[in-house]
Amino acid sequence: MVETAAQCGFAVRQHTIIDHVSAESKPEYLDKMARRVNSDLVATPDAEFESGLEAMEQSLSDPNAIWPVTEPIDLFVFENAEVA
Repeated sequence: MVETAAQCGFAVRQHTIIDHVSAESKPEYLDKMARRVNSDLVATPDAEFESGLEAMEQSLSDPNAIWPVTEPIDLFVFENAEVA
């Protein structure tokens, strides 16, 4: 992404990784996964998806599971290289 931005005349001004809360609880997380909110889940064949969802439900029954669920997100700030 940085290379593409540079080719278009932009420079990275700042880059950081933030923790984004994707689900506060087990029910919320399972609901999101069941609705295939992540784009890579949409491409998963239905039979494989259902099998994986069942396995996920079983693994989330662990009382020691950590909530909320977070995921790292890259945050970039670009600026016009000609102005910088």
